[in-house]
Amino acid sequence: MKIKWLGKSKEIRRLLIIFYSFLFLLFFIEFFVHKHAELFLEGLLFFFPIYGIFSCILVFGAAIIVSKILKRNSDYYER
Repeated sequence: MKIKWLGKSKEIRRLLIIFYSFLFLLFFIEFFVHKHAELFLEGLLFFFPIYGIFSCILVFGAAIIVSKILKRNSDYYER
C-alpha cells in the first residue's frame, strides 16, 4: 500500500515547514520556561537535548561493539 499524498513535493514541503516551526517553538520556549531542577546540571540551558544526543551516541556505540563481538563468519551455516 503506497501513501500517495506523501509523494508530492508540495506535501513534503508543508510537513517540513510544520516540523521546523515546531522545533523553533521548542527552541524559543527553552529560554523562558522555568525549570524545577533537582540537580545543578538539569538547570543548565539545553542540558536535556545534549544529554539525549550523548545517550543516543552511547547506545549506537554499544550496539556496534556488541555486533562485532557476536558477528559470525559469512560461511558459518555452510559448515
